[in-house]
Amino acid sequence: METIDYSAPRRYPWLSVLVGIIFIAVGVWCMFTPVSTFAALTILFIAGFFAAGVVDIFAALANTHRHNWGWTLVTGVINILLGVWLCAMPASEAATVLVYFVGFYIFFFSAMGIAAAIEMRRFSKSWGWMLAFAILGVVFSFLFLISPLFGAVYLSWMVGLSFVSYGFFRCFYN
Repeated sequence: METIDYSAPRRYPWLSVLVGIIFIAVGVWCMFTPVSTFAALTILFIAGFFAAGVVDIFAALANTHRHNWGWTLVTGVINILLGVWLCAMPASEAATVLVYFVGFYIFFFSAMGIAAAIEMRRFSKSWGWMLAFAILGVVFSFLFLISPLFGAVYLSWMVGLSFVSYGFFRCFYN
């Protein structure tokens, strides 16, 4: 079994700081250029649909002896069709569809979170926090669905803040 060598940042601390500075700069750029950032995210999501579709199809065909392999195949085909559909659209429409997709995704999993929190009421004292965050997710999902512009700017800011946070982590990692 190989062990991971964590000593590289100690030998070359400037590399970690350099990576951190790059991530901070890209994060700030993402926050202040939300249109470009969201266009890049749209392309990334489309590529993700294609990649997920191909992987699902190969996984299904490699596991035809399993019980649910057909559903994996269907999921792969749907992912590829979704990628083709988004590619066929003008960029602005694809970005809008993406915001709605994220909004419905957040809504769906937040609704499941509400149900899970109510179910956890019997088993956990923290079920109230679970419920509160799930309700907050529903609120954010409605903001995405009501205002696609809000959703696009919000996603751009979240990506930017994530990059900035990681950049500061890398700067202090050495």
